[in-house]
Amino acid sequence: MTLLKKSLYIIAYYIVVATFSCLAFSSLIDSYEQTATLPDGLSPDSLRITIYLEEADKELLTTDQFIEQLMSQGDQPFLLYKDVDMAYGKFFYLQQRDLPVSKVDWMQAYEDQPVAVLDHAMKHNTIEKGEKKYFRYNNQDYEVIDLFTPKNHVMELERSFFISLDPTTNIAGVYNIDGLSPNTVNQALMSLQEEVPALLFEINPLQPTMKERIDYVLEDQFIVIIILIVTISFIGMSTIGITSAWIDSRRDEIFARYLVGARFKDIQWWLLREYLIVLTGSFTIGAICALLLVSVNAFDKVVTVFDGRGLMTSLAFCLTIGTSTLIIASWFSQIKKGIIRKGAS
Repeated sequence: MTLLKKSLYIIAYYIVVATFSCLAFSSLIDSYEQTATLPDGLSPDSLRITIYLEEADKELLTTDQFIEQLMSQGDQPFLLYKDVDMAYGKFFYLQQRDLPVSKVDWMQAYEDQPVAVLDHAMKHNTIEKGEKKYFRYNNQDYEVIDLFTPKNHVMELERSFFISLDPTTNIAGVYNIDGLSPNTVNQALMSLQEEVPALLFEINPLQPTMKERIDYVLEDQFIVIIILIVTISFIGMSTIGITSAWIDSRRDEIFARYLVGARFKDIQWWLLREYLIVLTGSFTIGAICALLLVSVNAFDKVVTVFDGRGLMTSLAFCLTIGTSTLIIASWFSQIKKGIIRKGAS
């Protein structure tokens, strides 16, 4: 009870630190994990292919020729996306594959039909003809066969519509391919390059590098990072002073232990054990507060998840700060104030 009475201020302090550090580390770790998930249902082995042709040569090769070359390399099933001239739509081509964002069992059922899969929010952009709904893009009507709800993605915007690929369009553009190896795609493009030497291309993994993932997190979690920086600054300015005051409040207990033969190291270990009890109890309360805040969506625009790894990171952070500052503050009190005096070594 004495420990509790003399530690109320430091308990309140660490509850605040634990609450916000749990929220911040949980959000950062969750955001980093999300960067490993590619958009539009693509797998980690997907490729991004950029194909260039001079304006005068763009009509020499079509997307259909590219697909035929891909299929000639083997009978592997694959999914192909091609960016449309809007940031929120994609063409798609399926070779013995289903469209990841759709629940429709494709099985080639719509192979020769211009069809569309739309975000639920795009329903108002459809037109009705008889009992069917259509989505118009570039003066072409696509039958709407399914609706989907986009998932939030930190790396790039999820597309709002997917329409079946027009094979007669020119080959130039940006593609995502899932299901084929870089070597297979390279062989197909090299064959086309033999026909049209003006064709240039780049093949890159769609999975981002660690640096790119960190950059995405920094961009996506800017507010959380600011909160974490403020929390760390708050800790840096306050912790040693608060800990020194806590030691000072226990002056009588320290002298009593010294009088019965305790040495400085004994006093320091005793203070550390007491301090860690206070810190651990405060952290537990702070973690519960963080969990409740997430549960009631108090920060739903910034923090949406309470992550166990964030909890452990926050605990390690608080224990490191607590242990180091207690040691520093005890030495400070010994040297400057004489609260803790060295016993026999």
